[in-house]
Amino acid sequence: MHIEFINRTSELEKLARNRSKLTVLFGRRRVGKTALVMEFARQQLSADAVFYSQAIEGAESLQVSQLCADLGDLLPSVTLTNWVEFLALLTTVRRKCVVMIDEFPYLVRTSPSLPSRLQKWLDHDCPANINLILLGSSQTMMHDIFLNGRTPLFERAGEIIHVKPMGSSCRRNYLTNPII
Repeated sequence: MHIEFINRTSELEKLARNRSKLTVLFGRRRVGKTALVMEFARQQLSADAVFYSQAIEGAESLQVSQLCADLGDLLPSVTLTNWVEFLALLTTVRRKCVVMIDEFPYLVRTSPSLPSRLQKWLDHDCPANINLILLGSSQTMMHDIFLNGRTPLFERAGEIIHVKPMGSSCRRNYLTNPII
């Protein structure tokens, strides 16, 4: 089943204008954050340059392992156990790509030092060819991570987009006229 992408032109324009290494999207569950970044990436790059992973809850080593598996076509096949190793490996990527990590708060909940590690990587080691997009449904946590002036990732994102629910008339039209 193919679902038509609708009603997110202003968000797509913000994403397209953004030229920073880090982009952040947050909003409640089921508002279309993932569909939005997938559509953005589809418009910007070929499918083989877009990499997506949905974070899982669990130990740091399990999360890193899952992320490596999801990004398998981008990263060499090696066994990693922590965020320092993962970010060092990501630094070696030479191709232009978009890396999307959904449910970023799951990772931070398990590894509270991840925002400061990510800050260091963004400031010193992130290759210019990588556009990292972080998504999250925990609006309070995403706000605390990216919009709190006392946190490491404050003002590190070139664009922070609060994805809100679509208007009821648009939602009603979409639900009655899906593309199959």
